Amino acid sequence: LKQLSVEFRDYVHWFNEHRIHGTLGYRTPAEVRRLPS
Repeated sequence: LKQLSVEFRDYVHWFNEHRIHGTLGYRTPAEVRRLPS
């Protein structure tokens, strides 16, 4: 159960931070945060 929890947390982090999002112009959230405001 602990391993499942770790893998799920890692997946959620990847999904939210590293996955390319169409609504962000096909960039990752990390890339968008690095852009000048």
